[in-house]
Amino acid sequence: MSEWQLIETAPKDESNVIVGVDIASVWIVRKAWWDDGATYYDGREHPEDKGWWSDRNSVASEKLEGIYEPTHWIPLPTPPNGSD
Repeated sequence: MSEWQLIETAPKDESNVIVGVDIASVWIVRKAWWDDGATYYDGREHPEDKGWWSDRNSVASEKLEGIYEPTHWIPLPTPPNGSD
């Protein structure tokens, strides 16, 4: 498994990674992806969406900002069945 890296080095190509942040001495990790706020289905840019978001395949997806903004990342491991 890879070592944790600073978030500035994370891929920003919408691939899923694991991100982490220390909140009150508790390490919080989430599966996340980078949204660049580019053009969407409506043909407009959405700069307010630019940033790290929790799992896009979940109804609980949320923008990770403020105290939840990640400081580190690690690649997502390959699941036992080989799917993402």
